[in-house]
Amino acid sequence: MLEKKLVQKILNVSPKTVYNYYREKRPIIELLEKFFSNEDLERFLENRALGKFDVDIHTEQANLNKELLSRIERLEHKITEMEKKQK
Repeated sequence: MLEKKLVQKILNVSPKTVYNYYREKRPIIELLEKFFSNEDLERFLENRALGKFDVDIHTEQANLNKELLSRIERLEHKITEMEKKQK
């Protein structure tokens, strides 16, 4: 279970509000509890970044860039082949 003080800081709400959110089983609490640890929240509060997601985003972007370059190269090859046939 997450530390209530961290949840309070992340959501910028009072301790009573955090208590009510837990009692009401608000979706934001479920999300935080399911996907984040105390360490994740502490890291975010300190650095305004979540290392594990930042790495995932950069990796995904690199994969998309490789795929795009590959498609461009195939398209250029096809254009070259078509140009050769026209001559």
